[in-house]
Amino acid sequence: MNVLNLLLRLTFGGFFIYAAGTKLFNSLGLVSFTDDIRTFHILPDPWVGWLAMTLPWFEIICGVAVIVGPLKKGALVLLNLSLLVFLGALISAWVRGLDISCGCFGHSDEHASVQEMILRDLGLLAVGGWLLASSRIRREKR
Repeated sequence: MNVLNLLLRLTFGGFFIYAAGTKLFNSLGLVSFTDDIRTFHILPDPWVGWLAMTLPWFEIICGVAVIVGPLKKGALVLLNLSLLVFLGALISAWVRGLDISCGCFGHSDEHASVQEMILRDLGLLAVGGWLLASSRIRREKR
């Protein structure tokens, strides 16, 4: 159980670290991520820029915390909440028929359909929820 938990933490945290790195260090950088956020038509412009600049760092900090440990539970809560918010944004874009690129991995995920992005995030939410629940169960056994 501990090995599985460790592998899931590495995968879950690593996913967010990798996603943040592609936003920060791709050839177009945060400009393309800002444009991707704009395609959702949810936030006004000053907030779009703020989100584009801070979200990758949030993902890195939380991803590392999930892997390393001491702030694991808080990071899991924050990442699961962010997945719920993003799922809401994806579903909203899908319902409104918007042609979006989520920007999760820079422009490398341009060809993913909204349905594929929703399924990916539901899978991540399942892993994140399982990690959060398993940390609570282990704490209660002590």
